[in-house]
Amino acid sequence: MFRIKQDDYNTVQFMPDYKSSEASKKKQKPAPAVESIGSKPQKARARRNLIIVLVIAIVVCVAGWYVYSHYFTDDAKYIRAFNEANYGTAGEIAKESKGSGSFSDKIGDTVISAADKELDQYKKGKVNANDAIAALTKYDEASAGLFNDHIQKNIDAINAIEGVYANVDQAADLAQNGQYDKSLDSLRSSIEGAAANGLNIDPQITKVLTDNLLGFKETLFSEYSVQIRWAEDLSSVKDSLAFVNTYISDPDFTAFNDTISQVESKKLRRSAAAATARQISKSAKAQRLEAAQAAAQQAAGAADANAAGAAANAQ
Repeated sequence: MFRIKQDDYNTVQFMPDYKSSEASKKKQKPAPAVESIGSKPQKARARRNLIIVLVIAIVVCVAGWYVYSHYFTDDAKYIRAFNEANYGTAGEIAKESKGSGSFSDKIGDTVISAADKELDQYKKGKVNANDAIAALTKYDEASAGLFNDHIQKNIDAINAIEGVYANVDQAADLAQNGQYDKSLDSLRSSIEGAAANGLNIDPQITKVLTDNLLGFKETLFSEYSVQIRWAEDLSSVKDSLAFVNTYISDPDFTAFNDTISQVESKKLRRSAAAATARQISKSAKAQRLEAAQAAAQQAAGAADANAAGAAANAQ
């Protein structure tokens, strides 16, 4: 290509060829964006701030849930009232919420633990039976009967234990009144009840037998003499001896085990063993009567001394 200069029309200037088609096809690529020097720290700071906000939001949510679940739900309000011994309020909450299975599950540990603790305190002798049963009854009412089976079981255990001790006391009274056979029956009943309730009443039984030893010896050896002479099986005699020897150590009861063994092995005649038993019974009776007479004389002497003292004081 060429062109004519404007200021010199006689001069021609040559120009390079212009390829418009090729130029249009070659489009220039946009220059890459240049990241500013401070953009990376800014983004890191933004991410850090976002994480902090999320953590704070989670903490607030957890704290809110904790406060709500521990202070504002029915089970939370119930547990708080129960632990504060506000049983009237607890009972009202339980009545309104007892239809909810989750409610009873959530308060169960609180009520049952309190009921079991009361039974344990009773067994340790820290509370008496009446107070323990009264407390358990309150727990039952405060839980609207939701745990009646468990609480009633604890009440029954207390009553059973009281029954065992009542039997021991009854045995002592019967022995004091000379009803030794009935006293022994009451003691055996006490042992069965004690075993069923995990009690150790050995000291109490030992005391009853020791305090009334002569009367029991008189009664039992009299029975032994009859059983040895007429009973074909001597197991009842052996059982009785085993019972007594478990709780006291007395030479007459201890030695009579050998006597029974000799009868069973045919080394000793039944009549001889029966005679031995009768003699022990008679001797015990004589000692018992002598001791009773001495006690009566001592009591009379004390009464006379008191009367004399009173008369002297009156003068």
